[in-house]
Amino acid sequence: MTCVVIRNPDLVEEVEVDTSDMSPFTYQVLGGDVTILGSWNECSVIMLGLKHSDGPIIPETMIPEQNREKGPLRGPLMFTKLDETYQVVHFRKKDYNDLLL
Repeated sequence: MTCVVIRNPDLVEEVEVDTSDMSPFTYQVLGGDVTILGSWNECSVIMLGLKHSDGPIIPETMIPEQNREKGPLRGPLMFTKLDETYQVVHFRKKDYNDLLL
C-alpha cells in the first residue's frame, strides 16, 4: 500500500509499505515508536508521528488545521488511510493535497 510521508519541509513523498498482518511498517518508515497526531474524514485518514522526535519542525501550512495535535509538529509524519474494516488502503500525494484544501 501507499502512504504519504513528510520527512522535512522540503520532502513530501509517497512510500510503499507492507501492510500484511503483524507488519511493523509504521515503525520501519518513521524509525521509532509511533503515536497518532491527527485524524480526518471520520478517522479514516490518520497522521502518525514519533512519540519523541527531534526531527525538523513541519510548517503549519503542510498539516491540516483541524483535528490534530496543537503546537509545532516534528517530522517525520506519516499520513495513511483506513477502510471501513480498518485495513490500510492507498493514500497518495493527491489525497494529501486534497486534505489540505
